[in-house]
Amino acid sequence: EDWYRHENAIRSKRINGTFSARWHLGDHVIKGGFDYLSNQVANTFGLGLHGSYGFYDKNNSGSPVDEILAGDYGVYKKTYLPTGVSIDAVSGTWKYTQISPFLQDTWQVNRKLSLNYGVRINIPGADRAPPVAINAATGVSYWQEAFGYAPNTKLGSKNKVIEPRLSFNYQFDNKLKAQLRGGAGLFQTVPPYVWLTNPYSNNGVTSVVGYRSNDPAANPFSKDPYNQPGPTSATAGNCTNLGCSIDTLSPNFKLPTALKISLGYDTELPWWGLKGSVENIMIHARNAIAYQQPNLGNPVGTMPDGRLRYLNGSGANPNISTGATVLTNTDKGISNALTFSLSKEAKEGLSGAVSVTLAHASDVNAGSASQANSNFNYYARVNPNDLVSANSRFNVPLTLKATLSWERMYFGNNRTTLSVYYSGRNGLPYSWVFGNDVNGDRLPSGTDLAYIPQVNDPLVSYGSATQAQIDAFHAYIDNDLYLRSHRGQIAGRNASNSPWVNNLDVGVRQEVPGFVGKDKFVIGLDIYNFLNLLNKNWGQTNNAGFFGTRTLANASRSTDGTKYVYDISRAPSAYTLYDANVSRAVSRWQMMLTMKYQF
Repeated sequence: EDWYRHENAIRSKRINGTFSARWHLGDHVIKGGFDYLSNQVANTFGLGLHGSYGFYDKNNSGSPVDEILAGDYGVYKKTYLPTGVSIDAVSGTWKYTQISPFLQDTWQVNRKLSLNYGVRINIPGADRAPPVAINAATGVSYWQEAFGYAPNTKLGSKNKVIEPRLSFNYQFDNKLKAQLRGGAGLFQTVPPYVWLTNPYSNNGVTSVVGYRSNDPAANPFSKDPYNQPGPTSATAGNCTNLGCSIDTLSPNFKLPTALKISLGYDTELPWWGLKGSVENIMIHARNAIAYQQPNLGNPVGTMPDGRLRYLNGSGANPNISTGATVLTNTDKGISNALTFSLSKEAKEGLSGAVSVTLAHASDVNAGSASQANSNFNYYARVNPNDLVSANSRFNVPLTLKATLSWERMYFGNNRTTLSVYYSGRNGLPYSWVFGNDVNGDRLPSGTDLAYIPQVNDPLVSYGSATQAQIDAFHAYIDNDLYLRSHRGQIAGRNASNSPWVNNLDVGVRQEVPGFVGKDKFVIGLDIYNFLNLLNKNWGQTNNAGFFGTRTLANASRSTDGTKYVYDISRAPSAYTLYDANVSRAVSRWQMMLTMKYQF
């Protein structure tokens, strides 16, 4: 069973309410009131509670089957609950509340111009603070001893967010209808409940305790998931020299917000009944999420390219895990999207639309994981705790879209409809990385951005590689546009893009008389990724793995510390198809036949 799914559940008890009133005052409509939200959440994430075994071919028989049958594992690991801690306590049950008073005015200035402006205040709250692991010897929390503040941040009025907003619409008095529209305001996202729950379940008190063994004799294999070998009890809240895994919330944490500014122009065009639009949307982070790991240890120097070097947690507090996290905020990160579009309403059965979007998005942390530790670990960087804004994992510079629909009645008043939808876009971005932990910070392999060597680079040697291997490695770099143009530099995060993606969907609908009156059967046939149906090599979506990284090479530090030693015995990693993950099988055509009855 998946290590992360041994005990896994989310429970939510949610209450929403709104009280509002309107006051019509001449050209103004004033609206005020408040929203109320209460959500009791619990996130059960008992990873590894029922044990996990790994087997390999110890006796070189050609198969690990005999080891499996004998219970002769290579590695065994599990987690278990501290004494007196229940699975419900590990779930971190707590209640989030939010009161949001608001006031707005809609003002019809004249027949052309309307304004809408107002303000909203989101005031969060929590019914309790996260548990705190206390050092019995000092009476002070382990976290406060290490970092100077208690890890029991409780959301309240100090974490409130004030959101002013303004929008307008201006109708031009032209023969061809046209309007200018836009707005600006601060907006808060939906509360990130899972991330906010991490400190309630992972705090050194209710946290699960890990155990690992390579000795089947001392810890015999057990088929019973509820009776696994190894220790079964530990003192809750005792972290002394145990490196407790603790997730915390910054005392000044604000719920994620962003400044959004939009401006658009729509107009009828004098040709063929076309309508044109242009719109720009800019979103600037104001309180985006950012994760830090303050207990990684102290840098002991630098690597040949200048990045910080660590030495296996040297200088870290032994009572707290080096993977302990702080969820804080950053105002770095911005996205901008400019869209041009043309559309044609149905005439003689034909309608369609085309659009082009030019975009760029950057962020510090995409927040693509549910675990605090994973959110910090799995993005590429130079130095571990630098809050650097770079291309977003979801940055798509160019997107093309087109739709076409044609409708006729061939059989009485029964419609036949043919529709086509095309989308083309840049592939998702990715980062070139070293394949191993090159700087000793003990973060997962494949997260250190690679140094791209020059030919005869004084900072790089190649160990026992042959000249032919070195030549092939540099030829690979020369054949990649990004790599060859960034020699002598550390690769940028998400600075390369996977190949262009083309997708074409085709649909047919046919109405058929129903049983009575105007009732209709509607039979539909939809073919998704039609290009792949025509040719198996078309319509492919390639990507650079789940975490958006490609390995350039493994590397180590030379004895004198002045050079990298590259291991180029393996070629740089290649793209992977989304077909490798069945749930994301967007590279394969699919067909769906439907029938519905309208009455």
